[in-house]
Amino acid sequence: MVFIQERRFYLEQFLRKLTRFQFIIEAPEFQTFARPQSGVNIEKSLNNMGLLPTSQLYERCKTAMEVNDAMYDLTEKEQFAQRLTEFTFFVKKIEPYLKYLKNELAQFLTTKQLTINNYKNLARMWNIYEEVNLTAYVDMSATSLVLNNPANSAIKDQLVTTSDKMKNPFVDVFHWTKGQVLDLQAISAAVAARQTIAKKEMELVAKKQSTQSNLDNLNAGKTTMGTLFKNSGDAGSLANTVEQTEREIVQMSQLKDLVTIYLGEKIIPTFKREKLELYGQVTQQFHVLEINNASSVANFWSTLLQNPMVRQASNE
Repeated sequence: MVFIQERRFYLEQFLRKLTRFQFIIEAPEFQTFARPQSGVNIEKSLNNMGLLPTSQLYERCKTAMEVNDAMYDLTEKEQFAQRLTEFTFFVKKIEPYLKYLKNELAQFLTTKQLTINNYKNLARMWNIYEEVNLTAYVDMSATSLVLNNPANSAIKDQLVTTSDKMKNPFVDVFHWTKGQVLDLQAISAAVAARQTIAKKEMELVAKKQSTQSNLDNLNAGKTTMGTLFKNSGDAGSLANTVEQTEREIVQMSQLKDLVTIYLGEKIIPTFKREKLELYGQVTQQFHVLEINNASSVANFWSTLLQNPMVRQASNE
């Protein structure tokens, strides 16, 4: 049950965050995932959509991210790339600790919840004690009891409701910590996707160099492993491959710059700012809940101390 509630909580958090990115909500991929047709295999439907050509992907991302990469010079792009590198090292350093902290907080949460529930257990045990034991000391006179005194029913009810009023402050802290881990993983995945684009660009550059080398050797009449099964008639095909690869390199480079700028200028600074604000909110919420809990407990014990039987014992 707890597992289901937790999955539901994070799914709701995920969907709330998605509403900030309209281009994701409107994307055909998300629509296929979020609103599948009856009887349709979602994974198969997504796979059947295929990959967009680099040029289309670039234009689509440029519109969605509202970034014009042509407005940034090489120095700025390098600064954003350096920011991504620094963030990657930061994640490697902090993520293990956050996971450790999450596990510790899970234990704190459980322990605190047991403490809160113990007020109900205390009410039950005191009730049994008075019925089984204390009644024998007062010769079955209910008016000499505390919780089971007909005139003190409010005290018994208050002991139970004190537990109901108390909130576990570690719940929010636990979700805050786990949420940070998930958010860091999400940005890390985006940075990794950018690295994949950069890797594809390098592969295209290597392909162009290899093809150009084969073309030059073929034109010069040199026999190499790359030209062993080719003749002069293949020169046109190789030249077309070089030209097409050059276009793909330009498009892949533009896509890489676009993602670099978007992550480095928009996403990471926003992430840092929001996490700082959230830390303050979580800290404040923890304090408020603990103060309210302390107030509920203090009110109960203050009421109990006003009971004549208890007050008389304290005076003695």
